[in-house]
Amino acid sequence: YNGVQVTDVAVDKVKNWVDNRVFETYAAADKARKDLELKTTGWAGDIVPVKDDVHFADNKKESWKKDVPATDAWCTYAGIADRNALDALVRGGSTEWTNRSHTAGIVITRIDREAYAAGAGSVEADKVWKDDYATYYFKKDNGFYKATFWALYDLDFKLRGHIVDIALKDVGTLGSNVGGQGLAYNQKIGTG
Repeated sequence: YNGVQVTDVAVDKVKNWVDNRVFETYAAADKARKDLELKTTGWAGDIVPVKDDVHFADNKKESWKKDVPATDAWCTYAGIADRNALDALVRGGSTEWTNRSHTAGIVITRIDREAYAAGAGSVEADKVWKDDYATYYFKKDNGFYKATFWALYDLDFKLRGHIVDIALKDVGTLGSNVGGQGLAYNQKIGTG
């Protein structure tokens, strides 16, 4: 086989190859990684998750949980008509509720009188929405409660690392570079 000599080595950040792109799925990021490996000598790095806090998740596998305000968009996503319907649901008696796909829900916690007064602003308040509808304080059967809302948001992926490109030059065989003498084995004596 011919030998090779390194003539140039270049190291570049991945972002210069994929334009710092964010991929919607792990599979898409993995495909981009494989494309890099085919086009370059080597790649050192990994695929990292990136939280997308704008889009709701399409599936539970590539998602992250975030506390959210009970906006009209959240209610639609959760499968609730509006905040009035949500009010009835919260007062229904369960301590946790999730939509059919388990991608949005409500957690209801019983709290003490002092926590209710601090959160709702007054212990006399029957029900109070706080923090731009992110928390709902209410009283039921002489108890004090706090409801918080969550949704699963999309998790995207990007490549992080470095690419190494090595340029090689063909320098021929070892014998043609340094000389050598051929040897023959298993030959009859005097035939060489």
